[in-house]
Amino acid sequence: MVLDATSRWDNSYDGLKQSLTIQSAIVSSLDQDGQTLRMLMANSSAAVGSLQAQQSGNELLGLQIKQSLQTQALLATQARADTLRAAEQQASSAAAKERFTRFIGDGHAYTGGR
Repeated sequence: MVLDATSRWDNSYDGLKQSLTIQSAIVSSLDQDGQTLRMLMANSSAAVGSLQAQQSGNELLGLQIKQSLQTQALLATQARADTLRAAEQQASSAAAKERFTRFIGDGHAYTGGR
């Protein structure tokens, strides 16, 4: 039982650790993305020709796609962590029920003196 509990805890821990790692990476890139956005907006405003304006639009779209992919990665890892945590809780509940059943037995031992 201890090995099963340790294994469940390790799985939950790994899922949460992965989620926190991705969250940290996304948060650390927010400042850089903000600087990139400001630069792209300035380039877009200063664009002289049609091609330059289109290229600036493409760069802005690229930044938006990058941020969308980061959000998707964050949601996926958070969902994985939540699922692992729920599975660990379910397994712990099932193990506790089994321990209780083993301790109490089938109930025939406690007949109240009959």
